[in-house]
Amino acid sequence: MLSYFDLTAIVTSTPPEWNGVAEPQNAPPKKAAVQLLLAGSLDRLEILLTRRSDKLRLHAGQVSFPGGKPEASDKSPAMTAARECQEETGISGQLISHLGYLEPVLTSTNFLVDQVVGYCAQDPRQLESLLQPDPAEVDMTWFTPLAPFLNIDAYKRAERLGEDGQLRRFWQIPHTDPMIWGATAQMLRNLAVCLNARIQPELNTM
Repeated sequence: MLSYFDLTAIVTSTPPEWNGVAEPQNAPPKKAAVQLLLAGSLDRLEILLTRRSDKLRLHAGQVSFPGGKPEASDKSPAMTAARECQEETGISGQLISHLGYLEPVLTSTNFLVDQVVGYCAQDPRQLESLLQPDPAEVDMTWFTPLAPFLNIDAYKRAERLGEDGQLRRFWQIPHTDPMIWGATAQMLRNLAVCLNARIQPELNTM
């Protein structure tokens, strides 16, 4: 079973430097941060997801994490993620215990996204009563069990032609509704890889 120590062990206290294989596109990547909010008891953790508004210019209608670009008053990616989470979902940053950062992800739209991991001990059903989605940014927001996303076999490679004619390969999670794919699937998979690396040695010694 996951422990609080497992959660804190997979993150860094400061945003790590980008060292991914994919090269940034023609222009320097733009900065952004997302909030990976885990909630509930450690044996039944749930994670907060949103469905982006169909009216948005980028990634419209896609399943995502709360997040966005930094503002001048944000002193860290964690502040950006907490502020965006509150603006998009209504969950106050005061309810979130900041745990740290996972490796940033470079998106197809050339955003270098810091992954900020947070934890809230409150029951997800109680937190759902606080959800107030901002209709300008998200159509839906909800908590869903984390356990299915920890199964590495759930992630499949897919590809499609972009509007620029370039073939893009990405992760997706079939049979999810709405379909989870792209950067969000990659972030969930990264989280799963990190947590499984913590859990599996424990299972092998039992």
